[in-house]
Amino acid sequence: MKNTLLAAIAVSLILVVVSIVTLFGPEEHASVGPPSLESTAGATGNAVPPATGLCLLKGTEFVGFRVTEPPIPVPGEPFVVGADKLATLGDYKGKGVVLNFWATWCAPCVREMPALSRLQTQLEKDGGGIVVLTLSRDLDGAPVVEEFFEKKQITNLPVLIDKKSRLGAKMKIYGLPATIFIDPDGMERGRVMGSVHWDSKAALDLVKACTARASG
Repeated sequence: MKNTLLAAIAVSLILVVVSIVTLFGPEEHASVGPPSLESTAGATGNAVPPATGLCLLKGTEFVGFRVTEPPIPVPGEPFVVGADKLATLGDYKGKGVVLNFWATWCAPCVREMPALSRLQTQLEKDGGGIVVLTLSRDLDGAPVVEEFFEKKQITNLPVLIDKKSRLGAKMKIYGLPATIFIDPDGMERGRVMGSVHWDSKAALDLVKACTARASG
């Protein structure tokens, strides 16, 4: 009887360990805080792999960032602009795009949104060849996003809704926030999982490098 009880306890402990590994194993999860792009050199397990092309800042590592190599075309799945107008990423061809997937219920997303607004302001000052698109997964749609932007006094970011997360599913977005860099030819060049200080110089340099048209 005693041996049977010990065996049952051992099996239970093994199942608990397996569950923990499954939940917190080496998968991509959204960041719980905004890593600085300027101070992450040497971070274990987050080094940018060797890559070719412009979408890599030489000699620097970025938490949550990976190059899309080779670049891939973005999908044509539509999303909602404002209340009911439809658009696709193809409508932005000819511009670099910083595509941010977020939601008002996502704490890291909320923290980085003002910095994304400041990034958009800087990009406009630099000529407007790159745009920030903030694509919300809020089930209640445009009204909740509009209310959030008004509360935060954000006036330069678009109200875009990824209805039923269709575009996010096509782009394999499994956590929030997530940001995709798209070049003027409509090719994904890289992505960042987790929140970032988007108004830092390092982030601005990364955005410009990863939304430039691929050479060659």
